[in-house]
Amino acid sequence: MTTSSSEAKFGMRARLASAATGCFAMVLLASLPVRAEEANPVLAKVNGAEIRQSDVALAEEELGPSLAQMDPSTKKG
Repeated sequence: MTTSSSEAKFGMRARLASAATGCFAMVLLASLPVRAEEANPVLAKVNGAEIRQSDVALAEEELGPSLAQMDPSTKKG
């Protein structure tokens, strides 16, 4: 079986595009943990354990009404 020059060029371009897409995907996946940490910052460390914004939000949901009466600056204090 003989391949023409245009078929060989197309195959090379397809492999190159596939490799470039794979590299791009790896870069995006590698940056996801950093972005997740930025969206959920550490507010405090207690005995070495990180307290994140999501932890505070969960506590606010669970304690609901009793925290609703509290001054916002006191909550973050």
